[in-house]
Amino acid sequence: IFFRRSMSTNTDLLKVTKLDGQAVLRGLGTVEGKQFQVDNLKNCSVFVFDYCDSVVIDDCSNCNFVIGPTSGSVFIRDCDNCTLAVASQQLRTRDCKKISISLFCPSEPVVETSTEVNFAPLNVAIPNGNVLLEKAGLKATDANLYSKVHDFSKSDENIPQPHFTTTALEAAKEIIAYDLLPEEEGGETQPGQIPDSIKSAFPADVAIRRVKVDGTGNEVSEKAKEAPKEQAAKEEPKEETGGKEAPKATEEAAETPSDKAAEEKAKPKLIGEEKPASGKVKWYSQKKGFGYATTTEGLDVSIPRTAVPKGMKLVADAEVEMTIGETEKGWRSLTVTKCTPPPEDPDKKEDDNGGVADPEAEAERAAAKKLKDEERRERKKLKEKERREKKKEEKREAAAKKEKDGAKDGEAPKEAETKGDKKDKKDDKKSNDKDKEEDKDKEQEKKDKKREKREREKERKKEKKAKEKEEKEK
Repeated sequence: IFFRRSMSTNTDLLKVTKLDGQAVLRGLGTVEGKQFQVDNLKNCSVFVFDYCDSVVIDDCSNCNFVIGPTSGSVFIRDCDNCTLAVASQQLRTRDCKKISISLFCPSEPVVETSTEVNFAPLNVAIPNGNVLLEKAGLKATDANLYSKVHDFSKSDENIPQPHFTTTALEAAKEIIAYDLLPEEEGGETQPGQIPDSIKSAFPADVAIRRVKVDGTGNEVSEKAKEAPKEQAAKEEPKEETGGKEAPKATEEAAETPSDKAAEEKAKPKLIGEEKPASGKVKWYSQKKGFGYATTTEGLDVSIPRTAVPKGMKLVADAEVEMTIGETEKGWRSLTVTKCTPPPEDPDKKEDDNGGVADPEAEAERAAAKKLKDEERRERKKLKEKERREKKKEEKREAAAKKEKDGAKDGEAPKEAETKGDKKDKKDDKKSNDKDKEEDKDKEQEKKDKKREKREREKERKKEKKAKEKEEKEK
């Protein structure tokens, strides 16, 4: 087994958010024992073939998750109709419905305000599964407590029953092994591996079903892979058969049942009919693969990654022509047919969201924030000064009252007044020292801000270079 050399993990790969009908794969070296987060997904498949520190899955529906060994906890909440396969130290669900979990866990899993959650023994294998389990600090020899579920909402009658169910080991029908196909033709396929001690818990005659996954996380069927070969073989005797069967083979190879199902799944449900439209891009994030445009009719249209052809790059203020349709969530772009980028402005630069950032506007915002902070400090300083002045005035009034009420000897008031003056001078000195310290802190704060600004600029340039390098490699 060959591992990539350890390198700084790209933080963008540690989070998957706001996708619909897409497949996502995180391969070896992309997570490397850090926290992995997922939220707001619909009809998606997420594969993590690496080990994690912890996993948080939020607000997802109709999704399939295959997560690598996790040294800490897996927390899934506000999800419905999803499947999850994972080996982790702890697992907890909250506000979930119709969740199927294939689990290896040495501690008791927890359900809270959830219903129809099914727990079954882990029957999923991923590439390098044995080694990743060790890296996550999990021992395959430990007892799997997947069925010892603790229900926090056991006595809550408002939650529909059953809160959870369990599937026995003996009822397991198969072990699913995910094989990662090589990115280059002729490379070596990485087969899914399941630890022997986990596999031995299943019946001896349990079937093993192998599922091939490409580098983007999409399942590759054998029919789709063999179709070109079959087509070539049937096209050879074209002259002898008179070319009658060759077209049939071409049609079968061009579109398989799995392709049709994937296409139907990715296609959004429209309320009305499709129609052509033109407009201008408000913003589009290349990282997230999502953006918005405003049509000439004034409609706000969402643009998913699936609507943008390969090689086309959308930027803010670009003129686009597209086919749109109305869904339950609003207008959506189905295909972008043409994109005319805006004229380049040397004074503007591209920001992290794929839009355009104005340096002058950024400078104004920074100056306004700085002025606001200074005003706040001045108000605080003035308030402190008023408090000290009030305290001094109270002391003077107390001394005058004492002199008026009880002073008989002429020396006594003079002595009391002298002591009060000394104390006032002492307070004034402390106040001045405090002001000097505040000024000194203020100066130091300015220096720290300048240093942080330089560091942020350096980090931004570094990230930009890394991004350019990554895009060049792609």
